[in-house]
Amino acid sequence: MPLFIQVGFVLFLLALGVVISIQPLLTLGFLFIGIAIIGLSAPRKLLQLLLFVGGISVNVLVGEDVILLQELGGFQVSGLLLGIMVPLLGFITLVKFMKLDNKIKVPSALRIYVLFVTFAAISLLYTTDLNSGIRLLFKLLYPFLVALVTVLIIQSREERLWLEKYLIAGGLLVSVLGLLNFTGRGEAELYLRGGAFRYTSGFAHPSVFSFYMLALFALVYIKWRYNQGRGYLWLAIIFGAQIFLSMTRIGLISFLLIVFLTEFLRQPNLARRLFTSFLLAVLLIGASIYSLMEFEPLQSRFFYRPLSDRSLEEYLEYINDQGRRQIWSAAFNQYLQGNLIFGQGLGSSTGFLRSSGFEKAGVMHNEYLRLLYETGIVGLTLFLFVNLILMGNLIKLIKASANGDVRVTAVVAFTTLVIYMVVAITDNPLDYYMMFAQYVFAYVGLSYSLTRETKDLTSLSLSGA
Repeated sequence: MPLFIQVGFVLFLLALGVVISIQPLLTLGFLFIGIAIIGLSAPRKLLQLLLFVGGISVNVLVGEDVILLQELGGFQVSGLLLGIMVPLLGFITLVKFMKLDNKIKVPSALRIYVLFVTFAAISLLYTTDLNSGIRLLFKLLYPFLVALVTVLIIQSREERLWLEKYLIAGGLLVSVLGLLNFTGRGEAELYLRGGAFRYTSGFAHPSVFSFYMLALFALVYIKWRYNQGRGYLWLAIIFGAQIFLSMTRIGLISFLLIVFLTEFLRQPNLARRLFTSFLLAVLLIGASIYSLMEFEPLQSRFFYRPLSDRSLEEYLEYINDQGRRQIWSAAFNQYLQGNLIFGQGLGSSTGFLRSSGFEKAGVMHNEYLRLLYETGIVGLTLFLFVNLILMGNLIKLIKASANGDVRVTAVVAFTTLVIYMVVAITDNPLDYYMMFAQYVFAYVGLSYSLTRETKDLTSLSLSGA
């Protein structure tokens, strides 16, 4: 799909905000039909489009206060789009599977993901908040389907490169629009969060924006470090700078982790990896401590009071967790009162937060705790098992791959998957299915797809052996 068509679609989305305010349901109906036509006639173009516009929140374009179908519990526009994308991607996946060679199987980790989602769906039978549970189920399905569709329709190196180009072009477009927002709108409340300046494109909360930039930064930084073009260095600087300006704590930590993992995995043997790990740890930790000591905005993000006001022994006590520990403690205590094995049902934590005075928090800010609360030990174990198997397969692919493209793509997939799991400690990446999770799983899908093309580790990555 030509780039000008992609840009034209974004301009169409910008105009959509005005039109929806006049005829919301009719406009969305035509939009859904258009997306369905693209998906059914040209699924590869649909995938390119999704990754291109993933950094632009439809809710921000049309207004966060636009709630449709209130008689059914109320849906934001993004929720309705998700409602059509999941069945559409599911149908595309089914059609592609029916045309596949029998020798090609679903990767083992993705098969286990089906088991995890099935169990999560069963938990809807006993949840205390069915609407929230259904929403979360669709959020669980969407990135998984993106991975499957990527595996099934990206069949050559050229198709992968074009997909990456649209992904990067989307990031550059968001960067330009964000700069225009910053210079033209002048809305202080957009950038002042908790009294501290935090940059965003204007299409998402600074934290979510930083996760989007992390997914882009990982791709271009790793491609640069693996000598795939100097231009990737400039892209890494552009995306990396926006991660720093967003001032998201877990985002800054993830940025350092991307650099660490990339340099570690580049080394040819264990001795070099150990030496590199030690050197990088010293440099990154030292630079982080120096930045915290000298840069007051960072101090205000990480601690409740400036470092100069207390001793080193008080660091942990004054970490600025924005009330997370209170939420986690209350939620875990409530979990202990329910079914420890199967949880209280998908979506049930939303009602708990509302009834416990944490409604402003919105979510648990810990994906593992949310899954434990809602799906119990069984659901959390399946979630962890899926991701650990994916990581293990990707590591094997990195070690054994003789093809440079396969190795680089596997490093990107592994690194972003680790970041996904790290972000889940203090946030809820399942909710950021468009701006973050879909990119992580698209990279995973590309890794499996490339092994099919090059016949490199085919038995490992495609049959799950």
